[in-house]
Amino acid sequence: MRILKARHGSVNVAWMTDEASTTVVHYGRSTAYGKMRSSSSLVVRHGITVNRLSANTRYHYQVESEDEAGNLAVSADLTFKTAR
Repeated sequence: MRILKARHGSVNVAWMTDEASTTVVHYGRSTAYGKMRSSSSLVVRHGITVNRLSANTRYHYQVESEDEAGNLAVSADLTFKTAR
């Protein structure tokens, strides 16, 4: 996973999988997350933009992808900080 751009109020999260799968990002100010962005399209290159974030704030996030067979892959907890 990588953060492509952390801007004032948004961030782009991207990752790849070896099989076509869904795209889900859970995010929030703690490991409880509380918010989610997703796409049910089955792809190997995943990218999603999270908007309406507070400036100069550290967020926790976790990504997950599920393939057609129902195999679920979930990342560890990761963090990013938005720009000022």
